[in-house]
Amino acid sequence: REEHYGNSNLPFASGTKIAKSGHYQLPPSSSYIFTKTHCGSRCADCPPKRYLETWQSFLKECLSGSRSIPVSDNTQQSSSIVTPQPSIQTKHKKAFTTYHPSLVKKAVHLLRNPFDNLVSRFHHELKEHAKRSDTAQWMKRYPNSIKGFKTWCADQDARYHREERSVDWTTWSHDDNNNLLNYFEGVACHAEF
Repeated sequence: REEHYGNSNLPFASGTKIAKSGHYQLPPSSSYIFTKTHCGSRCADCPPKRYLETWQSFLKECLSGSRSIPVSDNTQQSSSIVTPQPSIQTKHKKAFTTYHPSLVKKAVHLLRNPFDNLVSRFHHELKEHAKRSDTAQWMKRYPNSIKGFKTWCADQDARYHREERSVDWTTWSHDDNNNLLNYFEGVACHAEF
């Protein structure tokens, strides 16, 4: 992961191609660039150690993301200088980065109904598995239906039951006498909440 603390190597440059949408000029310095982050805790099929966040890990994840970096396979070398061929279309690779907190001037928090998030996560998993070689097997177990959704949740809950029992949940509670694990009982896909 690249670290951009105190570095001007930012995710956008004037004329940056953003996804398939095209090239955009940077706004004036008095403007802002709207970006998206999930601020961590965004994983499917993962144990508690991957979704429990401290305020420090939450901040780091909020400041982390990826950017597209041009990579050209065809270059001409003249002494020690490498010059990309202008007629060759440049490819891009994804680079992961973390930005300095001082770069963030404003924030918009999008809050959704947690059940909508849960259904959205299931649909995301459906799309991800459609790209993989296990599509038929996965879709057979978790079809795009209420039954498939409930099976997916039950499997998620059962898969990490042992790890959840080994976590000191009082660390994550504001009340030292309160064990959050007790609240998981009977809640399907409880790791999503």
